[in-house]
Amino acid sequence: MKIERRFNILKGQIDGIRKMIDEKKDCIEIVQQFKAVKSGLNQLSREYLNDYIENCLVEQKIDADKLNQLLKIMLNS
Repeated sequence: MKIERRFNILKGQIDGIRKMIDEKKDCIEIVQQFKAVKSGLNQLSREYLNDYIENCLVEQKIDADKLNQLLKIMLNS
């Protein structure tokens, strides 16, 4: 499952940031890692939404109100 793999990668990156902070590594390197985690979270969010659309919308398991809520959340992020 791609989503589970992405979660594990992000967890590893976050653990790495914590270690870098504990070891007082260079601020620029740490901020770059934060940026990588942010990008990874965005990718995970898009992938989850794609899976949700494929599994729920295609099979018509979601109503129009819920779809509108999802669209508002995604467009405002």
